Amino acid sequence: DLPAAEVRAYYDAHRADFKEPERRRVAHILLADRATAEKVLVQARTATPTHWGEFVRQYSLDKPASEAPDELAGDLGLVTPPGSGPSDNARISEPVRAAAYEIDKPGEVLGRVVEDAGKFQIVRLVAKNDARDRSLAEADRTIRVRLLEDRLHKAEGDLERDLRARYPVQIDDAALAKVAVPKVVGAP
Repeated sequence: DLPAAEVRAYYDAHRADFKEPERRRVAHILLADRATAEKVLVQARTATPTHWGEFVRQYSLDKPASEAPDELAGDLGLVTPPGSGPSDNARISEPVRAAAYEIDKPGEVLGRVVEDAGKFQIVRLVAKNDARDRSLAEADRTIRVRLLEDRLHKAEGDLERDLRARYPVQIDDAALAKVAVPKVVGAP
């Protein structure tokens, strides 16, 4: 049980940790050639969510799961702004990440084809989450977990130091080097 004052002090000292950048949900249609991409782009720019799903299923090399709703077809997930550090979504390349921030409103499709790694992508902004600061109430549980983990790590370190002081251990590196550890099947 942690006192509220301790949680508040941590929150105040680590405010930057609770700032969330703007995030955008992006979908795409992945195509092998520019000519097809340009043709599909013209249709996709005015597509309803249902038509978008049909275009993804018909044209995209990145086929959606059959049970995915039309408006989520081609979904790549959320991405942070370019220049805000490494992308937190490995599925979205830097050119697509930058393109996502060129689109103004959710539901709109970028007015150009994005070329990336020899493929061509039509990019659609699905949703936009504005940057915000998490309140103390929203961060409370996260802070409590961090503080308890810190206490646990400190207690473990103290215990290890105490045990090493009471029971000195000598490691025979030569004997240890001779130990053969069997490989686990399927492990890297």
